[in-house]
Amino acid sequence: MMGRGVLPEEVLHRIDHLLPDPGLRFDQILSLSPDGISVVFHPESHIPVASVCLLAAIRTISQARYAVFECHAHGVYYREYTESTKDMEAIWFEQFYVEDAAHRLYGAAEDVAEALVLMLEIEDSRLREFKEGNVSKQAVVGRFLLKDRPDLTITRSIKVLIDAKSWCTMMSYRGRLVHEQPPLVSGLGIVHRRQRRWRKSPNGGAYLPFGGGDTPEFNTSTLIVPRSTPKTGQSSTAENRPVR
Repeated sequence: MMGRGVLPEEVLHRIDHLLPDPGLRFDQILSLSPDGISVVFHPESHIPVASVCLLAAIRTISQARYAVFECHAHGVYYREYTESTKDMEAIWFEQFYVEDAAHRLYGAAEDVAEALVLMLEIEDSRLREFKEGNVSKQAVVGRFLLKDRPDLTITRSIKVLIDAKSWCTMMSYRGRLVHEQPPLVSGLGIVHRRQRRWRKSPNGGAYLPFGGGDTPEFNTSTLIVPRSTPKTGQSSTAENRPVR
């Protein structure tokens, strides 16, 4: 399957405008050179290593932003700039880039969690009670900070994040991608759930449906921000209408 073709510059600009710009944070973190800040810490200190984790996090966030950008761009290209609308191609690429972004944001959160452990010099023994039922460091560190350091600015930011429906949805989606059957997305043909094919009938018997597959749980418009990127000459008021 080929990638997308060329889109007008103004369309690319409008897509770019929809997304947050991590540039300022990137510059701030780059200024925290692990070698430079090590000067003010004891040779045995692990605190300067946190800057390495934060740099990895901001780079991964930038990659996730690129994935979301291309998700929008591919959707617009295959629906609006090909000779005929190609919904299946649009959906395939949208799903690909959404899932890529989900994996990268999870990874970035793990890097930030490790940076917090190093910066705050949190002993592993203090995190042990928060590990039950959690496999990710971000969840463990988040629970620890909410209980032990609730007044920190970063803790308040974590509280906002975990209360955000979009973040929880993304984390749940990523978890299912890794640990369960990937969620079924409509528009990609017949799909099947991981379940026995025989179904119970109302009379107590069983029947076997053929050919129809199972009902998808998602469509890509529910997985990405539903903003539009109008073509050249279209009114900018279209920006707040759904693309799909």
